[in-house]
Amino acid sequence: MDPEIFDDQYHGCEGKMEKIITGGLLDKELNMNYKFKSAWESAKSMWYNGVKAKVKHTLPHGFKDENGIAIVAYTRPIYRQFNKATRDVGKSLNNYKNNFHFKSFHYYLTGALRKLTKGCNKRTVYRGVKNVHFMPPKKGNELRFGQFTSTSYKKNVALHFGTTSFFYIRTCYGVPIAKFSKYPNGDEVLLRGNEVFTVKSFNQLTHTFLLDSNHKKHSFFNCAYFKGQ
Repeated sequence: MDPEIFDDQYHGCEGKMEKIITGGLLDKELNMNYKFKSAWESAKSMWYNGVKAKVKHTLPHGFKDENGIAIVAYTRPIYRQFNKATRDVGKSLNNYKNNFHFKSFHYYLTGALRKLTKGCNKRTVYRGVKNVHFMPPKKGNELRFGQFTSTSYKKNVALHFGTTSFFYIRTCYGVPIAKFSKYPNGDEVLLRGNEVFTVKSFNQLTHTFLLDSNHKKHSFFNCAYFKGQ
């Protein structure tokens, strides 16, 4: 379970974080990164011109437009830059505060998945990875992905993304987001980085994992924006 991936859940500071973001942080971050701004504006257009109408009857109380826009944006290519940033800045609070310029995106996406999660609802999903041989934990048999992780209900879709490592996953807290996506046929299910899984089996020859959620969530950060160095 990698403590260097930024995985804040914002428990107890949502109101304060919202004020910071709406008070200028989101605009500042968008203006710092052309690709992020382009992805966010495109996602906003998709949200207001079709996606929102399609999903609004299923959205929980408190689900904001920005939560929906964040999910739509994550289904765009910007997710690669975003995920890399979450992996790079978790080494220290100072690194997060000074070098992580997706604070708004992370906050809204985290909130979106939390609001769309209704307790444990076990579902089987698949994830394929190319060019990386993942290994099971050196200690114990528990792991978590740490970052937001895309999976699919469809095994053939996951195989298309790679077979260097392959995961069969039983998730409690994964959120189906196909209706938010430009590519709904991918049947994407987005995993929260803090969900903890038990490694039920690992085939070293094929680097195939069977993971089963143990109904637990674990994060190394909470309300980092408001903490000292």
